[in-house]
Amino acid sequence: MNLPPSTYAPPRLTPEAVALIKHFEGCFLEAYRDPVGVLTIGYGHTAGVKRGMSITADEAENFLMEDLDIAEADVRHWVKVALNDNEFGALVSLAFNIGASAFSHSTLVRKLHKGNRRGAAAEFERFVNGHVGGRRVTLKGLVLRRKAEREFFEAPLGMLVRDGRMVLAGRVIPVEHPSYDVAHMGPPSPPQHHDPPYPHYAPDRSRAPDAATAAHGGQAGSRLARASLVSVAAGAAAGAIPATNTPAAHGFVNAVSHVWQQAGGPAVFPAETSWLRWVEAFRSGLSDVFKEGALTPFLNYAAQFISSHEGLIVFAATVFVFLLRLGLGGLLTHHDREA
Repeated sequence: MNLPPSTYAPPRLTPEAVALIKHFEGCFLEAYRDPVGVLTIGYGHTAGVKRGMSITADEAENFLMEDLDIAEADVRHWVKVALNDNEFGALVSLAFNIGASAFSHSTLVRKLHKGNRRGAAAEFERFVNGHVGGRRVTLKGLVLRRKAEREFFEAPLGMLVRDGRMVLAGRVIPVEHPSYDVAHMGPPSPPQHHDPPYPHYAPDRSRAPDAATAAHGGQAGSRLARASLVSVAAGAAAGAIPATNTPAAHGFVNAVSHVWQQAGGPAVFPAETSWLRWVEAFRSGLSDVFKEGALTPFLNYAAQFISSHEGLIVFAATVFVFLLRLGLGGLLTHHDREA
């Protein structure tokens, strides 16, 4: 699907994508031969490298930025469909590694142009071979990198980094100045050990109120009432602001989430956004069925909308589920009393 340039804001190369590339390239200040025999230095830089060449760390960074500019330009030139930041970053990592020619003629790009993003994601895992000693072999390092790139490509926006690091293909990758860190959503966790790691703090409601508390309606009831009021206010405010995938929007969601939790609502669990993967899989499946019809542009637009509004969607879903449980709980209590 070809879209006019003004339809969506162009994607950017995020610190997360740069961290992914740096991790798998590694930094070498002395010239070396990569697994397929190409003279390389710095972060995978190959242009003009000679035997015995050495550079400084700053020069390695400069070479990387120059090479990334080229890879970014290649992806923007050859991919004619809208991309989010994660998709763009994964494709830049791939183009950086395999070169413009292989990238531009790839089935991955063709599938993207047909609206088959799920099929395009699967294509990452095909670029794992190299020629060593005249033989075509599968390189374990490339297998790992392609898996990480695919996970990056498919990850919901804003859900990659926790406590300043990503986990991709089982590898822990630190990120300098992340765009968004989901571990910082809501109020800080109390100083104690948790299992599983990186949980979000939620108030303890397991204690039953005493008789005096129950006689006055209970603190829990008051907190739930405040939480309901906050949810209504949050919904109105969310509808009044431009909901985009920007730091300002993320800051708004974080602030409202904090107030929500302080009022007694449940924590927003970023891990539960796995349902967005199901939505994307469903969208891709429908695109495959209706790829020649008018439904594909609509589905692609819907996917872009979900990606760019993810923070508010997760928050709204959490509020909805909480209020639904609250309502069902009241109905069940009323039924028990009648019984």
